[in-house]
Amino acid sequence: MGELILGVSMSPRAWRSELQRHIHNYATGVDLIVIRDGRVALEAGMHVLLADADCTWLTPTLATQIRANGCRILLAVDREEGDADVAILGRVGAEATINGNAGPEAILSLCWDHAPIAANIPDHVPDDLVARVGRGGGRLLAVGGPAGVGRTEIAIGLAAATARRKVRTLLMDANEFAPTIAERLGLPRHPNLVSALDLLRGDGADHAIGDIAIGKSLARPGGKTQPRLPFDTLVGMAARADWPLLREDLVAELLDSAMGRWEVTVADVAPTLESSDRWCADRYPATRRIVGAADVLVVVMEPSPTGLVQSLTWLGDAMEISPAAPVHLLVNRLPRDRFVRRELERELADIGGGRLAGLWFLPEDRKVPVAAWNGDLVGRGRVTRALAVLADAVLAPNAAPMLAEV
Repeated sequence: MGELILGVSMSPRAWRSELQRHIHNYATGVDLIVIRDGRVALEAGMHVLLADADCTWLTPTLATQIRANGCRILLAVDREEGDADVAILGRVGAEATINGNAGPEAILSLCWDHAPIAANIPDHVPDDLVARVGRGGGRLLAVGGPAGVGRTEIAIGLAAATARRKVRTLLMDANEFAPTIAERLGLPRHPNLVSALDLLRGDGADHAIGDIAIGKSLARPGGKTQPRLPFDTLVGMAARADWPLLREDLVAELLDSAMGRWEVTVADVAPTLESSDRWCADRYPATRRIVGAADVLVVVMEPSPTGLVQSLTWLGDAMEISPAAPVHLLVNRLPRDRFVRRELERELADIGGGRLAGLWFLPEDRKVPVAAWNGDLVGRGRVTRALAVLADAVLAPNAAPMLAEV
């Protein structure tokens, strides 16, 4: 059949290292690729993927996407672990299982037996398949900007504005730095975003796929007197130390599921976009994935020279990750000073260029701090009217640029 492209999941178990040595020393016609995460699994163009129970990134949804690319999935089971391995691996399904202690020759022979016919194997992963990871049928709005500019308040207001238009809306707190939506709306911190990812990963007794995992993790009002929100809410991590649990591949699957069920997902993201090139682990994987997948970027800034520099720094990093999404710049809590507004309008219009889809100025409104203290949505007023217009603009495809709307 020609060369076999065999992907093996990164695993500490003996079968993986023994198989790798056997192929390197004795086997011909086999190209072995060690797979460390879901993105590599989609892009590797494998004929066969061999995984075991330590492969935590292989979720049922990702397994379906891998099979759609013409790849067969085989599972190495440690018989000494008994039913535990079978229970963990059974959720993703497989063309076959093999005893991980059977030896490299037997394992490799099984891989050859289950490899698809060469004529049915695509030469590469279609670009649109990779693009669909983290992309569903709904629209994703990423609300970003530096700390202290009122980004969370804008995300909540946008979610409320879209929901009031009879649009199914999900508000997601994906801020790895300081998640605050639960406190702002008086919601319990459990379940949360990490709970949904745990259900997708299926490490425990419970496991759910797609939007079911999100549905089981939505925040519920804490008391009977608390008013029902017009949108669904997925609150953020319960502790800042949980950020390593927000793996990019699982966040991508979560986004795919969210946008398949909700018409609009409004995500409040982190105030910084540090690259994984700087650290051993990506400090902000959820934010970077959401920004990269967003249909629209809403960047919030405060009306000051420092605020301008900080927000444009955030925007510059975001545009490297998302080279095509239209950008709406929103100046929050603008004082009644025509000179300040004119100066900001001129500077931002020049900087935004062709990417600028809207430039917005929101006035100060006493109802905002009152609502924050009470854990309620902001009452009708100047801010809610402005956000309603902004919601219409960001939801309208191919809308003409709108500048200086209030």
